[in-house]
Amino acid sequence: MNEVADIIKSLAPHVKTVTDQILKAFQVNFIQVYVTDLMPQLKAAVMRAYDNLVAIEDAEMPSRIKGKDPTALGNARSYFESVIVEELGAPASNGGSLTIGFMNRQKMGFDSDDPTHPLNSFKYYINGVTGEFAFITPEHYVTRRGRAHKGPLGDLGAGFLMSSTSYKEERWEEETGVAFSEVRHSISGQRPYTGFEEELNKFDYTGFFTKVVGMTTKSIDGTALG
Repeated sequence: MNEVADIIKSLAPHVKTVTDQILKAFQVNFIQVYVTDLMPQLKAAVMRAYDNLVAIEDAEMPSRIKGKDPTALGNARSYFESVIVEELGAPASNGGSLTIGFMNRQKMGFDSDDPTHPLNSFKYYINGVTGEFAFITPEHYVTRRGRAHKGPLGDLGAGFLMSSTSYKEERWEEETGVAFSEVRHSISGQRPYTGFEEELNKFDYTGFFTKVVGMTTKSIDGTALG
């Protein structure tokens, strides 16, 4: 019995070496398949979800303020795509696991206090918004107040958001002749947007992992454990 235990103990370092080599080969092959096969499809899925969100925004944005919000998602498509490509293109290996970064909060505007951030309105669609809001442009402000606002207005680019209650109580419609519906921002009353999760949940990763396993098996038979 002791002889068997001694044999198992003597084999343990070799088993660990073989396991480590297999894991390393799997990681190398996974990254290769990820970059060539999986990443382009993940990017396409994410961009489909983004374009669907842009379509929602565009359909609900009144003509009076369309194009006035510099942080409208349609303006930020190239920026969003560049961030996604950067994040998806850098899977990190750590202690035998692989991590893919996604939706960096600062780059996506969640943790940014800068009202000119290209994706400043993105967080409102992702988190959802309770209530109705008007988008007050600098021009609209001058019409109501008779003077320019001192300092930046904030919220979204050069404009700011005002609740429908305040718009009514402060008599903006009566004083400017602009109905709330004409300046209602499309984030108003939006439920949290789940399009990204829905697109990614459609993914079947089986084929990708099957390919990685096949490549790893071949490398084990060839050079990986040689």
